[in-house]
Amino acid sequence: GLGKFIETCRNTQLAGSSELAAECKTRAQQFVSTKINLDDHIANIDGTLKWQPSNFSQTCYNSAIQGSVLTSTCERTNGGYNTSSIDLNSVIENVDGSLKYE
Repeated sequence: GLGKFIETCRNTQLAGSSELAAECKTRAQQFVSTKINLDDHIANIDGTLKWQPSNFSQTCYNSAIQGSVLTSTCERTNGGYNTSSIDLNSVIENVDGSLKYE
């Protein structure tokens, strides 16, 4: 299935500038720590977070994760800044205790 990691993961947080960290349930119902680097999957496109590989954290700042939503202040091409959010739950999945991009 697509996404929905938040249903089987807890304690979601941002590790460093671009890693989603969480404790996710395995098939055996144990919670294990797992991380995924969002820079591999999220880009800053003119101040807006988009699903495509491009190291958003190089041009976005003050990033935070609340539940499954990543919010970041991102540079625009005109030099300004825009605050943007993206719901990680739409494509990040818990596969037997590991966060995966699907």
